[in-house]
Amino acid sequence: CADCGKRFLVKGELTQHRHVHTGERPFTCADCSKSFSCSSSLTLHRHR
Repeated sequence: CADCGKRFLVKGELTQHRHVHTGERPFTCADCSKSFSCSSSLTLHRHR
């Protein structure tokens, strides 16, 4: 990561990590409009 120096073996993990620095939350719940930075958090939210 250019911002914090953290390294990743998989490019997708770096892409997801970048959301920490950008504040981007691209995954949005269709029911309540709450947004998440990673798809797994949205999946957990939906099952609650």
